[in-house]
Amino acid sequence: DGNGNFTDESNSRLTSQMRLSAFGAASVIADINQDGVNDVVKQTSNLASFLIGCHQNDASRVLAATRDVLIEPHRSKLIPGFAEARHAALEAGAQAFSISGSGPTVFAFCLSQEHANEVCGAICQAFHDVGVDFDAWTTRVGAPGARLEDDE
Repeated sequence: DGNGNFTDESNSRLTSQMRLSAFGAASVIADINQDGVNDVVKQTSNLASFLIGCHQNDASRVLAATRDVLIEPHRSKLIPGFAEARHAALEAGAQAFSISGSGPTVFAFCLSQEHANEVCGAICQAFHDVGVDFDAWTTRVGAPGARLEDDE
């Protein structure tokens, strides 16, 4: 519309059951913490920042972008002890804590192996305290990551 907003002029071609356009459908996605920014926009921004951080080998950018604001608030409710484990990890000094894939695996980012061992212990204690059976280990993030190799 010239002001940076999308417009949808297709209403005249739609049946009454189809009046909710794609733009209208996108607007119903929540702003969970009610900061005025749609959660899809927040999550897309986090993903872009995460990818840029990976490309630039910028750990602080990657860590800042690790929080999943779109799906995690819903999936975390399906993981018994998630809130307690997150709290324990962050209190123990983890740089980030989240769900791996669709869960129930969780992970924490730490800046050293010694620190990772401490954080792992805190997470284990949190899950133990709520009666969750689990396996835990620490490992380094793989570097240099995905790459093309010469066939020769």
